[in-house]
Amino acid sequence: MNIHSYYAPVTANYLMIECDKFCTIQIDPYLSDSVPCVGTNGQQYPNMGQYFCRSLKCMKYYCVTCWDLNPNHAITQINTNNKTIECESLALIHKPLIRNAQTPEV
Repeated sequence: MNIHSYYAPVTANYLMIECDKFCTIQIDPYLSDSVPCVGTNGQQYPNMGQYFCRSLKCMKYYCVTCWDLNPNHAITQINTNNKTIECESLALIHKPLIRNAQTPEV
């Protein structure tokens, strides 16, 4: 198995299988518990990463604040003739998988 064989179905979200009972399987990457946020600009934050970005460019955990601060996750808008048109959101490309973050017990 090569790395492309793993990333292709994870990126597509589904895997097509020919059989009698079903034909598609939803593929999600495994999410670990209690993974810290990778932060922004290389600075780690003490928050737990509740959002996992499944984009091949990221594949990282982010807290809510850092997810919103990451320019790849922002909604793009274009102003034309005093009208605001929402483009396809980059957040749709960088789709988060959300898990319940657990705070480590001390």
